[in-house]
Amino acid sequence: MSQVPVNLPSWNLLAERSLAGELITRSEALAVLRAPEQVLLEQLAAAYRVRQHYWGNRVRLHFLLNAQSGLCPEDCHYCSQSKISTAQIEKYPLLATEEILKAAAHAEQLKAGTFCMVISGRSPTDSVFAKVLEAVRAVKAQYNL
Repeated sequence: MSQVPVNLPSWNLLAERSLAGELITRSEALAVLRAPEQVLLEQLAAAYRVRQHYWGNRVRLHFLLNAQSGLCPEDCHYCSQSKISTAQIEKYPLLATEEILKAAAHAEQLKAGTFCMVISGRSPTDSVFAKVLEAVRAVKAQYNL
């Protein structure tokens, strides 16, 4: 069984400082990210205290729509949407505004606080950008998302 490094910060102390309005240092933030799995439950308990203090048991739903899937011209080796990926994902061009509006209606029915759209690719063409802008304007005009 591997040893837990002794130079880890006290998660409870970090939580106390956060609750007091203090910011953690860069090195402390990196320690949180790099901590071994053995301390995960301790980290979660400390993070839960901070979350409970500020948010209680409330959650906010964010609705994410993949408005264009796959078909990306980039060759990023890590991405399932790249042209070289062999991942079994659904591939489709940009959804029509009507389909995006249906998804927004569903998000509103679910009481989502935010409706987000993502598309595959590094940057959209002018025509894709215009279509996305049209869809965003339509969603904003019809829904309180």
